[in-house]
Order: sequence, then structure tokens, then C-alpha cells
Amino acid sequence: MGIQIISNNTVFNQSNGFSPSFDTTGLVYCNIYGVNDIAQNWAENQKNATKIGSIANDSDGYLVSKGAMTATLLTDTIDDSYDLTEIIVLKKFTSTTISMILSSWIETSASSRALEVPANTSEIRVFTPYIDEKFAYTNTLHLQDGANLIVIRHSQAKVTLTNLSTNESVSFTHTGTPKLNSKSFSIGSSAYGGETDKTTEKKIAAAMIFKRVLSDSDLTDVKSYLVDCLPSNIKI
Repeated sequence: MGIQIISNNTVFNQSNGFSPSFDTTGLVYCNIYGVNDIAQNWAENQKNATKIGSIANDSDGYLVSKGAMTATLLTDTIDDSYDLTEIIVLKKFTSTTISMILSSWIETSASSRALEVPANTSEIRVFTPYIDEKFAYTNTLHLQDGANLIVIRHSQAKVTLTNLSTNESVSFTHTGTPKLNSKSFSIGSSAYGGETDKTTEKKIAAAMIFKRVLSDSDLTDVKSYLVDCLPSNIKI
């Protein structure tokens, strides 16, 4: 598929380019790591995501990440917003420490969002901070064996976490106001130097970020697109 570019919600197709079957409004980051050139990630305003170190796919087409400040940290250009949808295709794994999957965890937990796998589990949860200096986690969802299509929808103080591969969903609404920042997100890790998870291998097949809350119908369209585009051995 090559380099993928979006600007002002207008798709610029290349001969081998990006012609999605879903509504791209608000889409500010996209890559299918087993298909695209990892070094040229498709990000907001025609900016390429910043690649830190040497990033590689495994033989199955997954982006392999082993934690913060290693050779496999991938940071994009997306800032936080109140209304946000994050989509990750993630292979089930366990870790002895908390593992960041998609994170704006740059400095401290007081100003960062994260999709995490807690220690010693094969589950996922979302960490969200609020301006009253409190924070909240969703309840955890199980990861199925193999690939999982994970969706996080932030709508003001409400957060909904869904595993579209198992059709499980949990949500919470905090009484406070979400705390936003101008930090970038990291894919497959965190740019926070204090992160403890530096050795666990995490496998990510695709990632998207939208600056809007996707409807269930939108997600059905995105899932269909991913099913068509992912390597044939990655089943969601």
C-alpha cells in the first residue's frame, strides 16, 4: 500500500495507495504493519510518524515491540482530544509487568492516556486521567487466543472499551473532566522513561486513531476493511 496521506479529510490515493471503504472523517493516524512500510506511517497533516530505532515485522506481519526506549518504539504525531477513537489489532500475550499498547504516557500518569495489559494477565484496560488529579480504569476485557480487534472510544468523560473479536464491551463515566495534553501517542509502547515494561514482546498488526467517536456502524465498516487488508493468517 505504500505511503498513505490524509490532509483536511481528503484522501490522496497513490497507484498502490489507500482507498478505504469506511468514512475517514477525523482519521489522523493509520497503519497496517504487515502491509505498509513502517518507516512511512500515515499521520495527520501529511506528517510521517516519528520512528525511534529500527522497527521490524515478524514473519506473520506483526509489528514487534518490546517496550519504551528500545529499538521498537513508534511515536506518532497525534495530540489528545475529548472525542477520540483508537483502534488496535493486538495478538494475545501476557507480561510480568504492565504493558503499554497505545499511549500518550510521556511524562507522568497525571496527564496521560493508555491502553494497557495489566501484569500477569491476558486482559486489556484503559487508563484515563482527570483534571481533579484523579484517574480511572475501565474494567478489564479478555484477549482471545490469536488476534484481537480492540476499540477505545473517548466521549468527554465517558470511555468505552470494546473487543470486537469477542463482542465484549465495558465502559465508565467519571464525574470529573478528562485531563488533556499536547503530547504525542506511542504505538506499542510508551515514551515515558520510567516505564517498567522494557522486555515483553507485544505484537500489533494495525493501528488507527480518529479525532471523533465512531459509531457502531463505522466500526463495522472499519472491521470489514481490516479483514480485507490484514495478512491472511491474522484473523480478527
